[in-house]
Amino acid sequence: MNRNKMAMALCIALLVSGICTAVLARQISGRKKTAQVENSYVALAKPVVGGTVIKLDDLKMIAWPANVPLSGGFTKTQDVIGRTALVTMAQDSPVMNQNLAAPGAGVGSARAPPATANAAASARAAADFMPGLPWSRAPSGRRR
Repeated sequence: MNRNKMAMALCIALLVSGICTAVLARQISGRKKTAQVENSYVALAKPVVGGTVIKLDDLKMIAWPANVPLSGGFTKTQDVIGRTALVTMAQDSPVMNQNLAAPGAGVGSARAPPATANAAASARAAADFMPGLPWSRAPSGRRR
């Protein structure tokens, strides 16, 4: 008798789970898929080394989701042609305004390097005052 009740409970559980699965599958497949709106941005067709003047054959257009706008990105190739790359940029990466010299600036008119360019000098200066290091100028705490 106990076995019959267990078998009946199992059948009811399977039936309920099957109905729930069918209802959820119908709801999911019934949703309309919305077309994602995309914008076109200028990207690199090949890698560009810093200091290179960008030409038309270096560029291509890529699709970019409209809900994630690129601040500083270009939508027209004419805005990028003739400008100088300040940094090395990878293939297929969007061209950003902050990675290019000002229009008409030409080669060698790059911006000032960021403050971290002196990181090596700063690290050396900090190491000069570390107690216990042989080259340190800081007092080591030893009495002579």
